[in-house]
Amino acid sequence: MCMLRRWARGCAAEIPNTAAPTQHAIAPWTSLALSVACGSKELEKLTWREFEDLMAEILKESGWIITPMGYTNDKGIDIIAARTIDPGIPIRMMVQCKKYARMRPVGISVVREVWAVQWQNGFHQAMVATTSSFTRGAVDRAEAWYIDLRDHDAIISWCKNIVDHKFS
Repeated sequence: MCMLRRWARGCAAEIPNTAAPTQHAIAPWTSLALSVACGSKELEKLTWREFEDLMAEILKESGWIITPMGYTNDKGIDIIAARTIDPGIPIRMMVQCKKYARMRPVGISVVREVWAVQWQNGFHQAMVATTSSFTRGAVDRAEAWYIDLRDHDAIISWCKNIVDHKFS
């Protein structure tokens, strides 16, 4: 069952029957995450800008400090994500988002480009996020270079986890 429906049904049982109904404000990105969590078709309907915005908000919700790089002339970096780990060690990650059709996998050339940008700019980590999947070559190279790959299914799962956390 879709998390929104389960959450809404659970809320209905908790809200007392009064004359003035309680309203729940949901941020636009949370609504987007709910839609994606409810079905893979919603992820496929996003524009590339909405996909970049969704990824930035997912990372922010996961504890990263986000710097979007803008929608054009980003030099291969869509999002810069930063956080500090104990004992006060700063970590910077670059994220490249690829809004591809479901049947068009991200290939090894994208992973090579991300690796080059990562090292030219001194990032500790790199991630490629896509609405599609990855070729075997891309996966093999990413594993060898410690580049995090997030495909269609992983992003839907990430959205479901955020929805569960927010509305549980």
